[in-house]
Amino acid sequence: MTDLSDWRVTKFASGEQNLKFVNAIPAGSRNDVEPTSSASEEYYTLASSPTLLQLFYPSGSINPAGRPQGGSDFYASPIDVSNAFSVTLQYDVFFPADFDWVLGGKLPGLYGGHDACSGGDDALNCFSTRLMWRPNGAGEMYLYAPKNKQTRTTCSLPPQSVCESSYGLSLARGSFHFKPGAWTHVKQTITLNTPGQQDGGLYLEVNGKAVISQKDIYYRGNNTPPPSSNTPTDGSPADDDPTSPDDDDDDGDLLSPILGGLLGNATIFDIGQSEGLASIIGFSGIFFSTFFGGHDPQYATPKDQYTWFKGFTLKINKSN
Repeated sequence: MTDLSDWRVTKFASGEQNLKFVNAIPAGSRNDVEPTSSASEEYYTLASSPTLLQLFYPSGSINPAGRPQGGSDFYASPIDVSNAFSVTLQYDVFFPADFDWVLGGKLPGLYGGHDACSGGDDALNCFSTRLMWRPNGAGEMYLYAPKNKQTRTTCSLPPQSVCESSYGLSLARGSFHFKPGAWTHVKQTITLNTPGQQDGGLYLEVNGKAVISQKDIYYRGNNTPPPSSNTPTDGSPADDDPTSPDDDDDDGDLLSPILGGLLGNATIFDIGQSEGLASIIGFSGIFFSTFFGGHDPQYATPKDQYTWFKGFTLKINKSN
């Protein structure tokens, strides 16, 4: 596999020159340690597949609009998720042993509505669910969705959450860590809210452990722009005891080890278009986004750096 043809890329926003398919990770980037008992061995052992996606971040790079340009941003729809109600995306990411985290950077997630649901967009007609790394490898969910429609519970997720930013919502910052020199497996399941209601699902697993489990997320309205206030509301979750999403593969379609190790053999789900839903925001696809930043200069990487990705899986759990 030497290109992104199976991903069905709909838009390449930046950094195509920084993306490369490779056979292996350099030995000096790995830690010679045994995997911990909290994670499956497959998350830490290099795959024999020749399909690893290598991302390059040149020294001084910061956010996609900056120069030099680091990382990569593109949008992809390898299967049709436009009529999906619940979707799971999972993949493995590898940070080298000597990775300099600086102040943080972005990692891939899902998106709905229009693209470019990032960079300070008000997210009134879109949403995105990327991850971020922070200093010392601390991880978080980096959510773009209407800020003033999120519950206080969501905006108070421990150990730290920030919903006052002009950019995305920083949720559960530090609830997990990316381990340098080893693979980290991340799995997010997003369930759309009833339009206009605070009952959407956000479930995040890292190396098989649940770190976020919410059922009070507001991803989309009912064609009515939300008020201008940036204060989270007190909305009630649909379920006070959120649980892990159903792992039964009979409920949806799976884009498993995609691209011969990156995406894999896809079963394409023939989804019909429901009438009357054209104006309601739904899923659009994968937002592959990784770069250093933040937008401020202090986020820039001080040296040339690399990350590697594999095992992307996209699954429709439930359709409308």
